[in-house]
Amino acid sequence: MYRGIRHSRIRVTEPIQPDTSHSIEVRRQNKTLGLVPPSVESYALQAQRCLKQLEAKKSPIEKYMYLSNLRNNNVHLFYRLVQENWTDITPLILYADSWRSLFKMVGNLSTARRSISLLP
Repeated sequence: MYRGIRHSRIRVTEPIQPDTSHSIEVRRQNKTLGLVPPSVESYALQAQRCLKQLEAKKSPIEKYMYLSNLRNNNVHLFYRLVQENWTDITPLILYADSWRSLFKMVGNLSTARRSISLLP
């Protein structure tokens, strides 16, 4: 007799994110072969490329948006990047001026002659 939920029947699956660090065999198993470039790249190479792209952004809000997009598309790479570059990336995530400039930009959009409604 079982009490509560039978844990052996519960299966929690996370959505599989295509990642260039996965080997060809893992890509076949996850059925993501062909969804990413064919070369297999290490996390170190991916992190190096991300840091270069982050440095190319001019304003803090652009950097924040880049990191937000990275987090949405590759969670593992984002958190590894944050862990390895804690002192450089944390201020960008928590940067108050980023939020101020975002709200200012949204305010400018809504006061334009042909305003774009960002809220439902």
